[in-house]
Order: sequence, then C-alpha cells, then structure tokens
Amino acid sequence: MKQRRIQLTMPNLVLTAALNGSNNAELAWFALPIETSGSMWGDELYFLTPIQAEEVVKIARCCVLA
Repeated sequence: MKQRRIQLTMPNLVLTAALNGSNNAELAWFALPIETSGSMWGDELYFLTPIQAEEVVKIARCCVLA
C-alpha cells in the first residue's frame, strides 16, 4: 500500500506528514479534513481531533515544507 501523506497548515508554517500504518492513522485519514487549533511542545505538535481511539499513539512523522 502506498504511504498516505497529509498536510498540516498553520499561520506561517506548512507541514507534510507521512502516516504510519496504525489503526489510529487510518481513523485520522478517514476523518479528514480536520480543522482545529493546536500547540507546540518542543518539536512536537499537539491538537484535538474528532477521532475516537482507545489510546493516544504517534500516527505520523512530519517535515517542514515552507
């Protein structure tokens, strides 16, 4: 299966994220598009989503585009 990629757009920053193959990543893919606000903690981005998952796990790896 081709790796799924998503785009996270914020003021002055655009990230692209490669979703891993986890169940939570699948839930996120099918919940798109998601509009929310978030916050940075070190080099990690945290935000709320409408996804109902059993546990919080890392679902993607990001890199800066612009």
